[in-house]
Amino acid sequence: MVSSNRTTKAWLTLAPAFVAVALTVTYVVARDARGLSWRALLTLAGAVSIGLLVMIALDVAVRIVPVAQQHAAKLKVAAIGIITLVPTAFGVFRWWQARSVLSGWTPAALVGFGVVAAVGLQMLPWPKRHTRGRWGVAAVGASVLLTLALLLMHHATGTLLTVRPGTSMLHIGLFAGTWLLSCALMFGLAARYSVPCHEVPSSPKEYAIGVATCFLGMGLLEADRRLFVDLYVPVHLWLGALGILTLETGARSLLGTARNRVLQGVAAVSAVVLTGAALWFLVALDDVQQIGIRSQLGKTAIGGSLLQLLAAAGSASPDDMPPHPALAYDRYYDAEPPLRRPNMLLISIDALRGDVLVGQGEKNERMPELQRFADESLHFRRTYAGGPRTAMGMGTLLVGRYSANIDWDLWFWDRGRLANPKELSDEQRKKYQGKAIFTTIPAFQSGDSLAMRLQSAGYNTAATPYVPGDFFRPGVGFDKGFDLFEDLTRKGWKAPTTERIVDIALSQLDKLESPWFLWIHLYDPHENKYSSARYDTVLAHTDKGFAKLRAALEERGVYDDTLIGVTSDHGEAFGEHRHRGHGTSLYDEQARIPMILHVPGVKGREVLHNTAAIDLTATFVVAAGAPTRGLDGVNLLPLAFENRYPEDRPVFTEAHRYTDRNGKRTYDIKAVVRGDYKLIVDRLRGTAALYDLAADPGEVEDVHEEKPDEFAELLAILTSFISRAESDHPLP
Repeated sequence: MVSSNRTTKAWLTLAPAFVAVALTVTYVVARDARGLSWRALLTLAGAVSIGLLVMIALDVAVRIVPVAQQHAAKLKVAAIGIITLVPTAFGVFRWWQARSVLSGWTPAALVGFGVVAAVGLQMLPWPKRHTRGRWGVAAVGASVLLTLALLLMHHATGTLLTVRPGTSMLHIGLFAGTWLLSCALMFGLAARYSVPCHEVPSSPKEYAIGVATCFLGMGLLEADRRLFVDLYVPVHLWLGALGILTLETGARSLLGTARNRVLQGVAAVSAVVLTGAALWFLVALDDVQQIGIRSQLGKTAIGGSLLQLLAAAGSASPDDMPPHPALAYDRYYDAEPPLRRPNMLLISIDALRGDVLVGQGEKNERMPELQRFADESLHFRRTYAGGPRTAMGMGTLLVGRYSANIDWDLWFWDRGRLANPKELSDEQRKKYQGKAIFTTIPAFQSGDSLAMRLQSAGYNTAATPYVPGDFFRPGVGFDKGFDLFEDLTRKGWKAPTTERIVDIALSQLDKLESPWFLWIHLYDPHENKYSSARYDTVLAHTDKGFAKLRAALEERGVYDDTLIGVTSDHGEAFGEHRHRGHGTSLYDEQARIPMILHVPGVKGREVLHNTAAIDLTATFVVAAGAPTRGLDGVNLLPLAFENRYPEDRPVFTEAHRYTDRNGKRTYDIKAVVRGDYKLIVDRLRGTAALYDLAADPGEVEDVHEEKPDEFAELLAILTSFISRAESDHPLP
């Protein structure tokens, strides 16, 4: 009889927990279940089940810790001290390490925040009907768990340490916000550990706490889906794990007083199903290596984090792989240029999406002047940037090669300036080890860039590029080959800036003798603050500045005789595919850009071939009679005059990032577009997705299983291209 009572009591303790876990797993999986196969669903459910079943075991372990009732007050103080003093010390230490790029008030703010948090937590009353000694022990355990998770996450991401220019408030806000959440969750987790579910009293207050905890967990999971999408893996792991734990805690609190047989029956079924899912996941780990399952999991927030923990199987990239026949298309470098050393103007507009321009003859209220120029020129509607970041987009454009065919140097941010480790001593490099955030810059070789090629052909060259960051600072490399190069990186102008840049460019133009090449980089669309309404505003400023530039060229009598190319470094996302901004995906909103080529003597028309921004580079080089060795783009002059173009040409776009503070590559995706199909491969996650752009321009439905022939063909083209390119130009 005694044994039976103990068994019943133990089951009463665990029954609500198993139901809460089942509800949590169902919620997590159901949020992103659309498009997932049953194997992918079971894989996701099994992974989440394992984590929560481990937490149930931890709950039991915490409750067997001896309790000294007389030390309850000291335990509460210790718990509060751990979760407030330790993060304060960590934050102040990090500020000291990065004090040159963080505001001087940062340590005072962190100390003040810690004091307020400590006082606030101390003023909270003891939870009613919880044994104070038991709650004190649980509070210490909860504070240790939350503080450890917080510090590990911020240590891994380099928060308050690896600070790029203009991101100091983001770092401080991220640290303070996650710290606040940890403090708020400490009391809730302590209550979870201190009293078995079935002993939680039934009261409106307890139910309200349970509901609030559930909503907080849902909020954390939603933040995992929407914030820093596909960036900063430790942040996603922290948000996902804490969100799941919080949601399960709230569900358990709501179920705690339910003791009926229905709940016990549901709990029994839940225990069996959850255990089965967990065991299936452990036994079928090899299935997670399959590209189909990985690709489906990669579409979900929790699944994407899971893939970061379960490395993909290595893919073979034999160096002796013969080039795919699709790569042998004609680039028309030997075509006789109809234009004889014309003046050339290259205008790159930062963060300009491919859809800011419309079809010929359609009304464009956002950029009417640029649209008029496009209608009078060759307007390429399906053009792809070399990558979704400025360094990659402009690097590929000014070098004239795809990213895979460029040698990249790994630079890092030092006190708000870019520094090249190759130029530092061993002692200096050791000083910055683990304390820097990295970016990649092309290793501009002699005679390699567009400006250097044109300069060697006798062109007078000038540039007026504006980016508030350090990319275009003289010495980084983008200035090579320019006779005149205006350094605007420290101006710190606020939008709108286009007309200022145009004025400086025109003053440069007046100093140039023909034949000349002028590059202008406009920045206003980048200042959109992730708001589509703000984006339209800055587009209008850009359009006004472009109109001023065109009018000035016409007044000088050079417009009709100048080869003019307009394009962008990358697009911009406003929530599509859960992304905002740029640099995080190769979907069309970030990778597809406008491209316009004004060719003297050629009437305007739309071009629907797949093209690359680096085609402008090749076209300028051929028109100048400059060396074409090593270029990847297609000369567009035969298309302009004779409508000749390689119909089945594949176009590539790529993205890599190094957000790890030790210089480890954390992001590596490649894409190829051919015809109406686009293949995106994430090499670190081991995922792939095929989209039919004609039927699905929003890239919503992955059709790689429905279109196996197209998938295999594009994968073979991409593999051949990347393996051969990176054998000669390995990434850092």
